[in-house]
Amino acid sequence: MSLINSIIEVLEEEQSLPVLSGLVLQMVKVDNWKYQYSALMALSQVGEYVDDVAEIDPIIKIILQFLESPYPKVRFAAIQCIGMIAYDMKGDFAARYYQDVIPILVNTLNDSVQHVVGHNLSAMTNVIESCSTEAVKPYITQILEPCINFLGTACSFVKENALTLISTVAKISARHFVPYWEKTAEIVFGLLNSATDKRYKGIRGHCIECLTLMGLGIGEEEFLKCAHEVITKMIEIQTADLVEGDQQRFFLLAAWKRICQLLKGRFAPYLESIVPSIFSMMDAIIAEEKAKKKRTADNELNDIKEALGMDDVPVEQEGGDKLFYTTNTSETQEILVGVDMMNTFLKFLGKDYIPYVQRTSELLVFLINNSSNDEVRFAAAQTLPEIVKVLKCSDEPDKDSLVAITTKTYVNLLWMSQAEEFEAVNIGKFIHGMKEVIMAGGRYMNQEEITLFSEKVVEALQKSDTRKLDNQQELNANGEDYDEDETDILNEENKNEEELQCALADLMGALFQSHKELTYPLVQFAQKELLPKVFGPQVSSIMNRFGLFLIDNMIEYLGLEHIPEEWPYLVKILIEYCSNKHSDLRQAATYGIGVLAEKATGDQFRQVSEYCLKALVGSIELKKRDNEDKTDYYHARDNAVSALGKIIKCQYGAISLKETVEKWLGFLPLRHDRAEAKFMHELLVDIILESDANLVLGEKGENLPRVMQIFAEVVDTKLVSETFKEKMKKVVQLLMSNESSRPMLHDAVGKIDKKWQNKLQRVLEL
Repeated sequence: MSLINSIIEVLEEEQSLPVLSGLVLQMVKVDNWKYQYSALMALSQVGEYVDDVAEIDPIIKIILQFLESPYPKVRFAAIQCIGMIAYDMKGDFAARYYQDVIPILVNTLNDSVQHVVGHNLSAMTNVIESCSTEAVKPYITQILEPCINFLGTACSFVKENALTLISTVAKISARHFVPYWEKTAEIVFGLLNSATDKRYKGIRGHCIECLTLMGLGIGEEEFLKCAHEVITKMIEIQTADLVEGDQQRFFLLAAWKRICQLLKGRFAPYLESIVPSIFSMMDAIIAEEKAKKKRTADNELNDIKEALGMDDVPVEQEGGDKLFYTTNTSETQEILVGVDMMNTFLKFLGKDYIPYVQRTSELLVFLINNSSNDEVRFAAAQTLPEIVKVLKCSDEPDKDSLVAITTKTYVNLLWMSQAEEFEAVNIGKFIHGMKEVIMAGGRYMNQEEITLFSEKVVEALQKSDTRKLDNQQELNANGEDYDEDETDILNEENKNEEELQCALADLMGALFQSHKELTYPLVQFAQKELLPKVFGPQVSSIMNRFGLFLIDNMIEYLGLEHIPEEWPYLVKILIEYCSNKHSDLRQAATYGIGVLAEKATGDQFRQVSEYCLKALVGSIELKKRDNEDKTDYYHARDNAVSALGKIIKCQYGAISLKETVEKWLGFLPLRHDRAEAKFMHELLVDIILESDANLVLGEKGENLPRVMQIFAEVVDTKLVSETFKEKMKKVVQLLMSNESSRPMLHDAVGKIDKKWQNKLQRVLEL
């Protein structure tokens, strides 16, 4: 198999796929299962190297033929192909082949060989987890029936994979799974209760996973029918004697997170029965990992002494008192899941979690200080801001002082942590955590402290610049002698340094927001020293983005009153970058203009309104370049449309309102940036209901067909807020109640596409 990888890497897919396809065609024609097995196993690796899913059409046709082979190992290999390619190509594979693949895999579930069946269930999971809800809907019954039968009769391997497939189907099919929910839950819960032997811990873990994932799929109200029984059983398992390495711990920690997400406040009454044993479990996991490291270190030390002929001579070991290796052990994964679970508890339970905040804080700080596993430290760092948020919503009389002290403690901890790092990527993650802590905690420094902290931020920027310069000088001096890999490494390091500087720009933004006028020296430094460098010639797009982030943060968080002399210069830069070829720069620039509209007075905005409007319309009307990412392009466009809407909402007195609204209406609906889409579609109905309906609908209702089209496209989708539908109905009711507008409404609905007419009539009961 490694030989196949080498061939693909050397020849690349354009040349290797035709060669492999030819070889496979020859091998599969040989009536020998060993040839067929080897050929199919080789094909299972191609998904990792293919960008265009259409290129594997011939390969899929070959694979599917062998799902009915008389040889179990050949059937196994064909299933392996489907599972691996589906995993490697994710949504692309599922979208193109699910109608061909799922029915055949369903038929293969009646295979006489248990190992083939179990592997088939796993492959089907890989396919379905990337399918849409509508794609899975027709197959729910066909998949569930055999899976439920397996839970009663099959071996443990098949049962576990059947439970995972049921979980995936429930999660993807969502509301369509409701009719199957109660019967399935009853069977799975029965298996959870009956699988008491210690050999079946894996099955119990998968049962817990299945029940809670089904809950996420069908929703809170349905899950409440069995929530108490499930939670009680999980508490019983958790408070039992879970031995070292018990895989149930992983499933329990992940399941508590899901139940918390699902039940939110309704989960709070169970905390006193759950959280103390979770802390005990986390302590046990950490102790096991620490002991594992000590055993490994002792063995390595003995090997060194033996190799050097040493007995009692001490040998210095690296790593100090750090608990974990950077490699991931099962204990490390459990700790990560546990930290993620605590993050969720903090987010969803708020003040209900306050009794456990102190212990959670101690655990997170311990992990940041003592783990050498990057993932663990970063996950703990990203959870600290949630503790600050919970403290802010507490009822403690001295909570302001507590929040300030906690914020300061966490920022100092993260600053010391980033100082121990050598790679820009790792430094950036701690900087991001610091920014989130400050955003959550607010003002906690006086002028002297903010000045010292600002100097540290500037110093970090300068160190990053020095590292970039050193890399560039090394490239300039030795570039001709370096091979491609060495050059790529240095270029990648510089790119990471620039991303770090963007993170530092966001940290400065957090300081602007929380400490406003105290940051004026930092503002002066940014305008005089930083911005001229990042918008100069020969500067990378990442550094341009750094500058745009900095400008956006200054306008958004300081407000124009704190930068009265600086803001016109900053806006000029934003306008210039609205038409940039890089979509992320357009998005940052147009976002900044939207923020300007919200922060400026009418007199201030009037000075630049003509230029801002022209820049936004130009940005929206830019065509997508051939090599431009589709998602990035449309997000940038949606941000520009949203900025136009913000101008209409906040600066209607400083613009030609009717003309601007006409333009804006023509650019709706938004379909890609959900946050901006919800805001804009809500603004549309609010203008009609609360401001001037004719401004949107037109004096004679000429815009009504367009508005009805927008309503039809977005209602009952994730592109609108929870209040949009009721507001939309009010708009229609107002039009229906007026004799002159009623016929215009019916005429407008009649002018839109038939499918949208049907949707509106169903939603509005016209």
